[in-house]
Amino acid sequence: MLHSEVSRSPFQIKHNTLPESHLGQWLNDEFKLECRIKPAFDNNIIMFEVCPTFLVYDAASKLELYRFQTDTVFSFSGSHSKSYIRGLIYYLTCLSIDEFNDALKKTKSLFGISRHFEKPTVEEIEPYVNDALKNDLAEKHGIVPYWKNSPSKTIEENDSLISSLPPIPSSKLFIDKVTTEERIAISHCLTNNSQDEKYLSIIKSTIEFYKKCFTHLKQIDLRSLNDKQHEKLLDYLNFVLNTSPIINNDVTVQLIYRVTIVRDNFLENGKLRNTKFVSYPPLDIVKKNGVYNRANSPATTLFYASLMPQVAVRETHPRESQRIILSTWQNKSQKPLKAYPICLTGGIHNEYADRNNYAFEEICKTLHPTIAEWMECFFSFFSSEFIKESEPSSPKRYDYLFTAFFSDRLLQPFPENSNMPSFDCIVYPSVAWNHIPDNLAIIPDVIDKNIYTIIDAIEYEVLDTWYDKKIDLNEYPADLKFIRQSVAIQNNHISWNDDC
Repeated sequence: MLHSEVSRSPFQIKHNTLPESHLGQWLNDEFKLECRIKPAFDNNIIMFEVCPTFLVYDAASKLELYRFQTDTVFSFSGSHSKSYIRGLIYYLTCLSIDEFNDALKKTKSLFGISRHFEKPTVEEIEPYVNDALKNDLAEKHGIVPYWKNSPSKTIEENDSLISSLPPIPSSKLFIDKVTTEERIAISHCLTNNSQDEKYLSIIKSTIEFYKKCFTHLKQIDLRSLNDKQHEKLLDYLNFVLNTSPIINNDVTVQLIYRVTIVRDNFLENGKLRNTKFVSYPPLDIVKKNGVYNRANSPATTLFYASLMPQVAVRETHPRESQRIILSTWQNKSQKPLKAYPICLTGGIHNEYADRNNYAFEEICKTLHPTIAEWMECFFSFFSSEFIKESEPSSPKRYDYLFTAFFSDRLLQPFPENSNMPSFDCIVYPSVAWNHIPDNLAIIPDVIDKNIYTIIDAIEYEVLDTWYDKKIDLNEYPADLKFIRQSVAIQNNHISWNDDC
């Protein structure tokens, strides 16, 4: 299933001069990959053409005798991070090679027997992609790519976009407090082998709404959103997200890491003692601050953690001279977490992204195509929002409005009579580290029930940082000066190695 944000030309065989058989001179053959990329410097669309080629040469003269070549042109938004775009290009390249191999087999030529175009690795193709995208133009020539230079919209432009949002269709209006036609139609199609055209028609009309709605929402500049526009969007999203796909993965991670910036009001005689200050923020403090995060609104609180300590540092972005606590948390209960998977992350490849994308593809094979398309609409939009490169500039961090609203809905406990277990967390790629490792946004109940418990804490002073520098995953993005380490953590109290 192709990522729904990507459009493409029809797959075509550009050249085919292969004979069905050949008896004659000695021959050599080779596969060649030709690609062209139009970067998104002048607008927000990247054009990507892929032309896998199979060439047959005369062994002695090296002259080309026969050629088989396919051609596909893809178009997609340039408004994502560079890492995402590079990954998406790699994904589309591999897709084109798969289609090429299938087409080569169908030629019935003897030259195609046992010939198979092997896909390049990410490392092999990345230098060529970077060169095509002119990755260094910003530094050398002052040209900033679209994803780093999208102009802020004015209040009036945002007003116009919000006022022209597609109207909520009747299928999404509440019949009672919890029921909509869309929800009835989805439930019927998922529980009945024979799909009723009446219900499929409802879902199809809802899909058309989603396509218009999500495209329109992407045009709104959340960075320049004001409070009045924020309230209007919340009202709108309440209807847009009153029904959403529910799928889950079990995730078992032994150790997770969290960074806390030390505040003066955390301290007892100069040291942080109470573990509550390195856990999730109290809800009353979150509400008072009124700030959005990637997976929670100002009305909820979550325990954010990373799968690697250096990633936790980079995600938190402590400044020079600040003191931090790097805490380690262990799943001593061995209980797996019910995780909501972020699927359809385009060309992003890591353990969880690949597993989630594969699981989604397998689920879709068991569903009616209309239901699969309905699910894809949701995942394509919200996955792209979860992995977007963002440096929140508004005081309330409205940049995270869409993902936070989505997460708030998903992480609410299901009714006790529901057959679906409530979610414990959302696992999503680390934007700060180019989507290579993963982060977790975990509900407080998981910590309160000691599914994860703190086993270690180290205090550092931040001497220097290089968050924008490209470094290996095993390196730290900051120079940290060791201050002290825990020797015992009992009854929410931390004892340090420098205690007298």
